[in-house]
Amino acid sequence: MEVSLWAIELLMKERAREIVQRCGCRLHETHGLPCKCKMDALSDAGMELHPHHLHRFWSSLVYESPPDGAKWEDHDATERGIFAAMVEDVYRQGPAAVRKASQLLLPHIRPQVAGLLEPRESEAPKGRPQPDGQCGFRAMSHVIYGDEEQYLQMRQNLVTEINDHRSIYEGVYLYRDGSLEATRHRLGRRTAGSCTQEYWFEEVDLLTFATLYNCAIVVYGLYNERTTYGYTVLPLTAPEGVTQPSEVITLAFTGAHWVRLYFGEVDGVTPIPHFSPQWSHFRDMLRIADWDSLYEPGRQLYVHLGGHHPANDDDKSD
Repeated sequence: MEVSLWAIELLMKERAREIVQRCGCRLHETHGLPCKCKMDALSDAGMELHPHHLHRFWSSLVYESPPDGAKWEDHDATERGIFAAMVEDVYRQGPAAVRKASQLLLPHIRPQVAGLLEPRESEAPKGRPQPDGQCGFRAMSHVIYGDEEQYLQMRQNLVTEINDHRSIYEGVYLYRDGSLEATRHRLGRRTAGSCTQEYWFEEVDLLTFATLYNCAIVVYGLYNERTTYGYTVLPLTAPEGVTQPSEVITLAFTGAHWVRLYFGEVDGVTPIPHFSPQWSHFRDMLRIADWDSLYEPGRQLYVHLGGHHPANDDDKSD
């Protein structure tokens, strides 16, 4: 007895289903075919599925040859048209629908990549220190050591620099901390982990870092989630024979968190905002007072890109 191939396909799909107690018998009620629980019962009884278990409709179909001159429908063309219409419908529903449809189709049209997973998110994103009160020291530690976990060592490096050049830093820290003793207390914390604001990295510490490591530091900040600002810090002094900073480091400061930025160059030039009023205040007393002129191309580029150099009497280079 012959049985429709469609019936066989439906039975194969039904047999592959997993059920807990009862399958619902939907296939039996709607198509006259044995449902999952019926097939399992036959199997448990040691019986095979037989055509007489199917409604006679599935074994009584008659296929006749088409009359002379009849044209067979181009089924491939029809299916392509249906698929094209579905694609248009998906596009009309927006990006989310396109993304979902792409995910469903990908395993079928590119099975070689179906098992690939998205890369895991980095637990320690580059340049984004933990907001634990140590973020400024973490950012600077990453600059020097390539590892932000050396932040306690960075604290001690700054304390050593201040102790070795007390005459330079007394005036620098007088306004912020009141005395170098208070500065050493703030910077010299040796306990790892989160800390209170009493021990945070402050903007004035940029002067010490820039001097210790002979670098220029560019800082971009944000006020009230709308107003941005930028400034540049240079070393306060330099060893004999050194004629310019060794590199430019870029940071972001939100008022409570330090983040390292990675900026590219435009024709070999890095954008340079105006120089910090703190650095400008000490410039006349320094042997490197003309180092700001080295960055004039970067300052012009900063303005060209939309930056603003404020009119400031302390910043005599403007």
